[in-house]
Amino acid sequence: MPTPQERLKFDSLKDVLSRAVRGAPFDDLLSGLLQAAHALTGPDTQAAIYVVDDAGALLHLSAAAGLAPGFMEALRIVPVDADQAACGRAAALRTTVVVPDVLAEPRMAPYLDLAREYGVRACWSFPLHAPDGHVLGTLAFYHGHPRSPDARLCADLGYFADMAALVIERHLREQRNARVQAEADRRRRLYEAVLGTTPDLVYVFDLEHRFTYANAVLLQMWGRTWDEAIGKNCLELGYPDWHAAMHGREIEQVKATRKPIRGVVPFDGAFGLRYYDYIFTPVIGPDGEVEAVAGTTRDVTEIKQAEDALLASRQEALAAARAAEAERQRLDAFLQAVPVGIVYCDADGKVVLVNTATRELWGSWGRDDKGAARGWWADGSTRDGQPIGAHEWALARALGGEDVDGDLVEIEPFTPAAARRRLLLRATPVRDGAGAITGAVVAQTDITERVRVEAALRESERRFRTITNAMPQMVWTARPDGSIDYHNAQFYRFAGLATGEAEGHDWAERALHPDDHAAARAAWVHSVTTGNPYEMTYRLRHATGDYRWILARALPLRDDDGAIVQWLGTDTDIHANKLAEDALQAANRRKDEFLAMLAHELRNPLAPISAAAQVLRIAPNDPAKVRNFAELIGRQVNHMTALVNDLLDVSRVTRGMVQFDKALVDLRGVVASAAEQVQPLIEASRHSLAIDTGAATPAVHVWGDRARLIQVVANLLANAAKYTPPGGRIALEMSVERDAATIRVRDDGSGIEAGLLPHVFELFTQGKRTPDRAQGGLGLGLALARTIVAAHDGSIAADSAGPGQGSCFTVTLPVSLQREADAPLPAGAAAANAAPMHIMLVDDNADAAATLAALLHAGGHRVAAIADPTRVVAAALADPPDAFILDIGMPGMDGHELARRLRREARLEHALYIALTGYGQPHDRELSRQAGFDHHLVKPVDADELLGLLRQRAVPQPVSAAVDDTHDASAGESEFRFPA
Repeated sequence: MPTPQERLKFDSLKDVLSRAVRGAPFDDLLSGLLQAAHALTGPDTQAAIYVVDDAGALLHLSAAAGLAPGFMEALRIVPVDADQAACGRAAALRTTVVVPDVLAEPRMAPYLDLAREYGVRACWSFPLHAPDGHVLGTLAFYHGHPRSPDARLCADLGYFADMAALVIERHLREQRNARVQAEADRRRRLYEAVLGTTPDLVYVFDLEHRFTYANAVLLQMWGRTWDEAIGKNCLELGYPDWHAAMHGREIEQVKATRKPIRGVVPFDGAFGLRYYDYIFTPVIGPDGEVEAVAGTTRDVTEIKQAEDALLASRQEALAAARAAEAERQRLDAFLQAVPVGIVYCDADGKVVLVNTATRELWGSWGRDDKGAARGWWADGSTRDGQPIGAHEWALARALGGEDVDGDLVEIEPFTPAAARRRLLLRATPVRDGAGAITGAVVAQTDITERVRVEAALRESERRFRTITNAMPQMVWTARPDGSIDYHNAQFYRFAGLATGEAEGHDWAERALHPDDHAAARAAWVHSVTTGNPYEMTYRLRHATGDYRWILARALPLRDDDGAIVQWLGTDTDIHANKLAEDALQAANRRKDEFLAMLAHELRNPLAPISAAAQVLRIAPNDPAKVRNFAELIGRQVNHMTALVNDLLDVSRVTRGMVQFDKALVDLRGVVASAAEQVQPLIEASRHSLAIDTGAATPAVHVWGDRARLIQVVANLLANAAKYTPPGGRIALEMSVERDAATIRVRDDGSGIEAGLLPHVFELFTQGKRTPDRAQGGLGLGLALARTIVAAHDGSIAADSAGPGQGSCFTVTLPVSLQREADAPLPAGAAAANAAPMHIMLVDDNADAAATLAALLHAGGHRVAAIADPTRVVAAALADPPDAFILDIGMPGMDGHELARRLRREARLEHALYIALTGYGQPHDRELSRQAGFDHHLVKPVDADELLGLLRQRAVPQPVSAAVDDTHDASAGESEFRFPA
């Protein structure tokens, strides 16, 4: 069970700890500790707590219990010293010091009077140790009679000392923290004030490239508030992609290298387009790692704009600087290390000092050599090459009060046979305080090598410009900052500009197409900033005023250290290539559209043919259905044949593979026949067609192919009918002016878009179609019409006011002056009533042979069909036919070889030979001609064309024998004949 003393100690300590936790004031805690300690030591005891100052040299009284005011004032400050009596000694030795009787302690001598005055006979001092061991102060007890503490009391008081040390250490720590925080707040306010008033932009990035700080000027430039900007990266704040990416790379570089990085970049913000000089610096954390990247940016737009002016005045400023330097270094102008020849003379002209560089220039120089110097003017003026008089030397003129700045002379050194040298002389008088001349100094710069280099540079520049002006290429150069300093003559001729007009930074704004300027400038600024090669295509205004496409390229020229000293560039006119590329892409697009449309058109007839075939298989014994669907198949096959023929026709005509059967043709008849052809289409669409061929005028004749001219007019009428809504009006007018006939076809239909109008006569070009393809066709008619009209030495044109405004097509043909009676008759006109023929048909496809034989038989001809080509020669010799129709692709023997064998037989040599095949290319036709064929027809065969060829060849006979009932056994099983 604890003693009352122990209980008192425990309760006192607990009370102090409780008050400390609740944040009691420091003085109250110390007073509480002293009161508790005072209770332990007795009523005649006084107590005090001292705290060491920051220097550790003095103890300051911080709390007291029971001490008289006078005593406290006398001991308010006590030195820390091992020779002190109690408190100072305890703090210095870091151990408890007990003085049982102050009268018996020699070290207490300085304090004896004070002790007697206030009745103090004993003094105990306990050091207050911080957790790290250093002394924070002392806990002192003063007694009215001699006394020493026992071990138990010392231990108890030690507890109070430790508690006091903790309280004091905490208080000191709080004081230090408060001072640190106050200083931090003060510095923050100072920095905020400075950064808020500076015109520079100040900011901090975190490691993820986001802004964590931005001063007021930067926020103003962005046009954003703090909350809108902080936490965002450059891209999110509206920086261009290239700009944001560049800063991202630079931040990563600073993080990796821990070194600052600097650059100049344009930015278009709230202040407009400005140029900014910026620097990024790493912020190193306590762990030695980069914890952020700080940056400052300064607006250098005015500086950049002033660079050109500064560059222009550089020589003048350099000369002034040299003169100022000469004046400033007047007293040490004779230093021997100076690489410039220096001569100083007194007011009488006597040479006082000559440096080593002067001796190296002149070979030797004595005190009396000034008058013997030989030199000539070399400044390019009218006096160039004339000897320099004694009074004209720069030193002599400086003695006369003249400041000589920049005499260019050529000298002859005193050393015999030494080469002449070029010097730049500058001289100035030396004055005393009153302004009187006391002498003069001249600086002699050896520019011999510089003159030689400048001459070589001028020669090199002259050669460079001569070579570039002789090249067909446009050549240019630029300074490291990107400003253009040269364009060759080809560029100025191309652009129609005066020489020198396309130099500097802003010439492109006047010469480039407005739509291309920004991209070209951004690419150029990027290349100049990064040093990357430059390549850009843009439109440049030509001397004619038109814009032409240009390919611009440039590479940097670097010195030995890698710094860019110049940009070398070329401009290439790629306008023709660009237009050709665009045209090729457009043609390819039209081709794709055409192929898609062709596939659609070919599928349309295939669908009913396929359906009809299915029906015929299902109901083969229904004569009505067989007849109806046979007619349907025939119509659809005719439609497909027409589509294929259109393709082949336009291919043959546009490549000049068609021979036109020209004769004297009446255009009125052409118009009438064309109108007759399209009449069903016009009637189906309920159009009205008005034709005016000028009935009161004589017949209009042209020299041409009547069928092809009908095809042209019919195409125009059909085109008008297709692209005019039902119930529209179509008009055809024909007129003659001088020696030309004009046919105009007008409609009030859908019209033609302005962008399509120049291309309507090109292959694969069509107007917009609805998904249902109501107009139909392949859209080849106008291309074919243009080629046919051109083959007749005529012209065709299209005009339209726009969509929904109708169209007008005009054909102009030269009128023929030949009379109709003089014109030759068309070939085959006399064979209109030809006699039936004996025809031998050879085809390994039984179905194809059967259908064609039926067609020929229906035309009144006698037909022998044979499937095996190896048996044809024997069958033909047994009953020689008038004509052979031979398939080309057959097994065992092709049609070409069979034709050659038949032609070698004398009895078969003069028969008509017709090739029937699925191949219709020019090469295929040439092979047929070489094999001996008279005609080359492409499957599916046009019945009218085939029968027409037979009529032209047939010879009238008195007996019409169209049927051959005999069976030729030599023809084999694949041979068959059709009865009458």
